[in-house]
Amino acid sequence: MSVFEARLPELSESEARGDLAVIYGEIRSFARLPFVALLYRHLATRPGVLPWLWQALRPEFASGAIPDAASRLAEVARLPIVAPVRAAQWRMAGLTAEDRGSIAHVLDAYDRANPINLLVARLSVRLLVGGDVVAAPVTVSKPLDRANRPARPAIPRLPPLLPASAIPAEISTRLARLANFGQPAAGAMTPSLYRHLAHWPGYLALLPERLETAFLDGAVVRAVEAYRQAADAESIQLEPPACVALADRDRPSPQALGDLPATLEAFAALIPEMIAVGRLARAMLPREPI
Repeated sequence: MSVFEARLPELSESEARGDLAVIYGEIRSFARLPFVALLYRHLATRPGVLPWLWQALRPEFASGAIPDAASRLAEVARLPIVAPVRAAQWRMAGLTAEDRGSIAHVLDAYDRANPINLLVARLSVRLLVGGDVVAAPVTVSKPLDRANRPARPAIPRLPPLLPASAIPAEISTRLARLANFGQPAAGAMTPSLYRHLAHWPGYLALLPERLETAFLDGAVVRAVEAYRQAADAESIQLEPPACVALADRDRPSPQALGDLPATLEAFAALIPEMIAVGRLARAMLPREPI
């Protein structure tokens, strides 16, 4: 059994109907992404929670403020230089040139999505607890106006998301040993990135050994802290009075909210790590002809 088998309840994109389907579509459109992340798929299972949060967050998505802040956040950490997989190793893993392109699309999609998701998790906690999250002293840039905003290219449609059980058990165990998935908060969810990459088990098998150095020498830990500090600083900038006022309207009952703050904190603990993992994995793709 995969050690990533534990999972949160989620509403898949194919199952979304009515207002939830509309929200899913807007998330994809505003973020320029081909999928809806686990964070929102889980929130959709809590009665009234995703529509409530979306009414507060939507203006910041539609204006481009959240995607812009996410782009800045993604660049705050310096990750180590990693050697790309050699073409011969790639072929020995049963992978092709076409696989390289498809895997790159998956990694690019998550590289765009995860900084956005981290901001949403931190901003949502602020809206829930009244802004009591204390941010580290990180300087953030002013938002770009629309005329100067860089274009975000469309990312091709991704293959279907596989269950955690599709990750070979040995690979699942090795990946989990590298990261913090043994902690109670993070252990309750399965990283969707690995579920998408499970279409290429040969590629997943190449990751643990190549990621190990970055984990053991503290590079990933340092990157995680940088992403978290930047997310807290940016979330303050993304919390205008109008956003707070919208969040105060139609607030779900305490029963519906339940352990939502703790769940959002769990996402905020896991996502920075996956930003670093995704970027390192992208740098490892072969650069020579396959």
